Amino acid sequence: NFTELDYKSIVNKTLSDDDSKYYRATVKDVISEYKDNFYMVYNRNGVDVKQIEMYCDNLRKSGIIIDDIYIDYLTLLNSMDDHKKSDVEKFMALPKEVRQLSQKTHTRVFSAGQLDVSAVQKEIEEISLDDMHYVKNALSQEATNVLFLGLDTNTRKLKIKHLLGRNGMNLEIYEFPTYDYNKVYLGDDRVAIKEEIDGF
Repeated sequence: NFTELDYKSIVNKTLSDDDSKYYRATVKDVISEYKDNFYMVYNRNGVDVKQIEMYCDNLRKSGIIIDDIYIDYLTLLNSMDDHKKSDVEKFMALPKEVRQLSQKTHTRVFSAGQLDVSAVQKEIEEISLDDMHYVKNALSQEATNVLFLGLDTNTRKLKIKHLLGRNGMNLEIYEFPTYDYNKVYLGDDRVAIKEEIDGF
């Protein structure tokens, strides 16, 4: 992302000699700049919010304050009541656990989720929480903001839409006309649609 080079060329190792040198130098600079500002929690058997909380507490005791937590992604996170719940119950519990994690650690928590396949057939303007797989209702109750990122396969336009969350509803749809998927770059956004609902 920092290099803005073609992602597939990096993965397939088909960069030119100059781009390859530039890539290695940029990665080295990024690692140097962020080495004391980025920490990863990983466990082959999975991670739950209690483990993340303990990790943050240990860092805080060392004088390191965590500002943001990124969870990749929500439905891969273990619920703290995992042994008592079905998959559906587990995924309904996760948003609340994540909100409590944010409160206990005094951080902002960002997490990706996944839509049910049926939502792919809809225009982004028509996407609602009912299209969310497993966590739809819990998300609207627990998440401060719920965003849906969608790519129109016909027009190749990338858009972001707000769904109902604790902050209410934002009806603006943000469009990224200059995004480049191969460079993992969204580009500049602009408001594509804005509507007013009487009495909302």
